[in-house]
This record gives sequence, structure tokens and C-alpha cells, in this order.
Amino acid sequence: ANTFPVQSGAVFAVETQSAGGGPIAFAAPVNVRVQYIARTAPTDTDVCDFSGTPGQPALMRTVQSNYDLTNGTNFQYVDRPQTVNLGEGTVTVEGLTNLTGPSGVSLIGAVVDTRVTAITTERLIQYLLGQTALSLAERNGADRNSDGRVDAADLVRQINGP
Repeated sequence: ANTFPVQSGAVFAVETQSAGGGPIAFAAPVNVRVQYIARTAPTDTDVCDFSGTPGQPALMRTVQSNYDLTNGTNFQYVDRPQTVNLGEGTVTVEGLTNLTGPSGVSLIGAVVDTRVTAITTERLIQYLLGQTALSLAERNGADRNSDGRVDAADLVRQINGP
């Protein structure tokens, strides 16, 4: 089970209730933005993976866990396109479905995505020319400017460096 890194504060709880006050699942799509704070001290930064290992802010991704008293938490990456705004220190995911499950409670946060796969410049050019497809992990790695799109700007950044 993936627990949230102890040092990170980039997590919040969502609770949904029926008009009568009981828990209710919420499945309609919503947009979610998680703020993180990048600190230089490795033990104080929100920019870390599940194990607490610091990483790069551009690799921050949204994670979610339904919560129940029996099983606790098990955070999973939200597998939808995401945008990292390095200036604001935010990660945004649009159209997140199943915000809460039957318990009516969900925890949402952001961690460094260790599943991101770096791609070569040649492969990025092939993708931009429509000659090949990229997996979600490759798209996350190719989105060098973290704007939620893989485009020519990412190619320029890859060639010129960060």
C-alpha cells in the first residue's frame, strides 16, 4: 500500500454527504488543484515520492486514496493528463471522476511520479511528427515544461536543457 510521505503537507481530504448527512459517492468529473511547497531541506519538502525521497517539481503528479477505517489509505496516481505550474507550485488535473467512493471520503495529494519515463530527442521528434505513440509515462516525461501538452516547446527545452 502507498502511504503518503510523512514530511509532505501537499494533501487534503474531501468529504461528500447526501442531503440527509450520510456518506455518498461522488462520481461526476471535477477539476482538482493541489498546491505543494518546494523546500531545500529534504526532510521538509513536499516535492518527494511515496518513500519521502526528494525529486523534481516538474514531476509532481496528483494521487488519490479512498479512505476506510478497515483498510486505511492506499494512494494511487491519478492517470489523467496533468499540468504542473512551477511558478505557483501547483498540480492540476481536469475531469477527475470518482472523487469519493462509498465512504464519502477521499484523500488527494501530490507526489513525485517515479513512473515517469524519459524519452530520447529522436523519439520525441517522431511523436511530434505523428510517427509513433507515447505511453502515459512517456508523455509525462516528455512534457518538459509541465503544461499538460507535449509539443514543440518541450522539444526546445529537451534540446536546450532545463
